[in-house]
Amino acid sequence: MVNDFKNQTLKYYIRLITRFISLILAIIILTFTLVEYSPLNPYKVIMADAHLKVEQKEVLVEKWGLKKPISTKISIWINNASKGDLGESLYFNKNVVTIIKDGATNSFVLMLTSWVLTLVIGVVLGILMGLYKDSLFDNVVKGFAYLFSSTPSFWVGILI
Repeated sequence: MVNDFKNQTLKYYIRLITRFISLILAIIILTFTLVEYSPLNPYKVIMADAHLKVEQKEVLVEKWGLKKPISTKISIWINNASKGDLGESLYFNKNVVTIIKDGATNSFVLMLTSWVLTLVIGVVLGILMGLYKDSLFDNVVKGFAYLFSSTPSFWVGILI
């Protein structure tokens, strides 16, 4: 009976991992396909708007691999991504991993600050609400708590 449970658990996790990998591959293929066939393909837009000589454009086409088939582009990207190289941002002209690290650091600091503030404010208000149970203060704080817990967070973010 224990072995049967272990086999079922193992099969479940294998199915879960297979579905996850399939989903990631589908997203990668869809993203590359949409960018390739979009009328707003960033590479084509840059090439059309740039005041570059023909030789300079050919160098960029070669550097970006624009003449390669989409399957080759995807396999190159997956190979590079498996080594930690997500490419270079055309917008920021920096490595994508560096941009993500910078953003992740800022996001972590913001998240930690909000957790600490939430904890401090929540504990203080909870203690005060316990001390002044059923008072006007208790009812007002409860009302705000119900209001903010039932309001979508993106909307509160826009208001703030």
